Amino acid sequence: MMRFKLGGVTGAALIAGIVLSTTACGGPGRAGRKVCRAAQECHRAAFEAAYSSMSECIDDYLDGIDDVEREQGRACARAQVRYNRCYSRVYIRDCNGGDAARECEDFFDEYWDECF
Repeated sequence: MMRFKLGGVTGAALIAGIVLSTTACGGPGRAGRKVCRAAQECHRAAFEAAYSSMSECIDDYLDGIDDVEREQGRACARAQVRYNRCYSRVYIRDCNGGDAARECEDFFDEYWDECF
């Protein structure tokens, strides 16, 4: 799935939270910017160790969404993008994955239903 290069425990927690998890509301590029911005703001050292630029992070995110679409279908990829957008919007406020998971539960349920 996602191939974010953030390492260590912080990176793993970030991936599990932000990426675990549309084109109708701005598409995967917009979601990628939000996910990468949240990663940069909440885990700056890990982000800077993994990416030389915001563009590199977004490209990595978009490659992952392309993989999801190819392997699990467009509906799954769209659901994942919607969930990622919600999660990163909430997560960046206080870098609290629990808050983001609670506020985005409906999006996660949609993602789960489409993809698993």
